Amino acid sequence: MAKKETPAERAVRENLQYEAEYAAFVETYPARFAALLFDYMNLEYAGFRVKRLDAETYVFTGCLAWSTTELKVSPPANRNWEVVSALEETENYVDMFAQEQEEAARKHEAKKAALNKLTKEERELLGL
Repeated sequence: MAKKETPAERAVRENLQYEAEYAAFVETYPARFAALLFDYMNLEYAGFRVKRLDAETYVFTGCLAWSTTELKVSPPANRNWEVVSALEETENYVDMFAQEQEEAARKHEAKKAALNKLTKEERELLGL
């Protein structure tokens, strides 16, 4: 029979797990930050804005005013789950916008294909 884990052992195990997760976050942070910066710059036409406050700090503002996030170029030295959350929320916001754009493009193409199937007489009847 397996020995039951004590609260102290569980705390050590959970702390090691959190440290490993944060180490993985720190390792991927520079690439994720660069990708986010690139996405925001490419979405500037849609109201996404990036403002550089200093050499280390950028403010990301989505097309809605409430979606403003301040992130640093370098990950924080100490474990900071607020930074993890802020990066993930901002990435999710960009992904959500991209999915909405893809859906709008798909609907546009479907509508275009449907209209192309109409005969000349049907177009005239519909006023197209």
